[in-house]
Amino acid sequence: MDILTGEDALLAFIDRHFPNLLGIGGPARGDDCAALAGPGALLVSTDLFLEDVHFRTGYFLPEEIGHKALAVNISDIAAMGGKPLHFSMGLGLPHNMPPQFFTNLSSGMALLAEEYGMFLSGGDLSASERLLLSITITGTYWPEAAGTPPCFLKRAAARPGDAIFCFGSIGLARTGLALLESRGRAAIEESPAACAAHLKPSPLVNAGRCLALAARASGEAERFGLMDVSDGLARDLPRLIGPGKGAAIDGNHLPIHGEAKSRAGALGLDPIQEALLGGEDYALAGTCPASHMERLNSALPGMAWIGTVTDRPGLLVDGTPAREPGFDHFCRANV
Repeated sequence: MDILTGEDALLAFIDRHFPNLLGIGGPARGDDCAALAGPGALLVSTDLFLEDVHFRTGYFLPEEIGHKALAVNISDIAAMGGKPLHFSMGLGLPHNMPPQFFTNLSSGMALLAEEYGMFLSGGDLSASERLLLSITITGTYWPEAAGTPPCFLKRAAARPGDAIFCFGSIGLARTGLALLESRGRAAIEESPAACAAHLKPSPLVNAGRCLALAARASGEAERFGLMDVSDGLARDLPRLIGPGKGAAIDGNHLPIHGEAKSRAGALGLDPIQEALLGGEDYALAGTCPASHMERLNSALPGMAWIGTVTDRPGLLVDGTPAREPGFDHFCRANV
């Protein structure tokens, strides 16, 4: 079986998929640093994507690995109401990786980058026992905001009495993960939406844009908060709301997909509890003054009101304290 040999061969594969677009005065890649033209205020975020921690090659296609590695970074930009610009990538590659695997991985990532007009600015390569991707992404505010102060939606903007809202399904990726772990890719036929949510999530960039523009139009942009749900709503809500405050959630208003409800019912599980624990949904959760909810509903149809910010720390679900937090990489219960 052919394998990839040599750093120059790897770089040639990368150049085949990602055009070396111009930065400031020359190519963006190939020098000691990339020289990038930026419109002003920039967003920067980094995520790791590690084999057998974030994905398994047993049921992920290589193109899905490439897609998701970039998608989770784009979601971070979307979660601040930003526009993705470009990204750099660190790759740790096993010695026995076939060229076709790397080609398909790059192709899946390149298609998503093209969708958002992004380009690869550079990165680093290393041999590794397992496949590892580390991506650093940059973004900015949308052109509609040009000439005005940037409107980035941050965490911890909430005050007691503010509304809590969500856009996107909660708990669906958790369902997909469980099915793929137990049945492999055969689970896709039974639960296509749940499996797609885990294998190939769609970052909600346009939703983040709509929310940022609605926040700016409200005249109280600093009162709007937003984040993406990556570790489960139960763990992420306290991060969104900020210290000294809590949340009262109405479980009947959580956007739970039918496939997630069906699996929970079949296993005798509480679908609301499962949804709260579900990570990697990359849905958007936010807060705003309750008086602006009508404006947000108009800007983003399909957005769901799910609860209210309280003046006491803790998460209440239908009046009862939440039983468990969401996912934590360093919690022994998750190991």
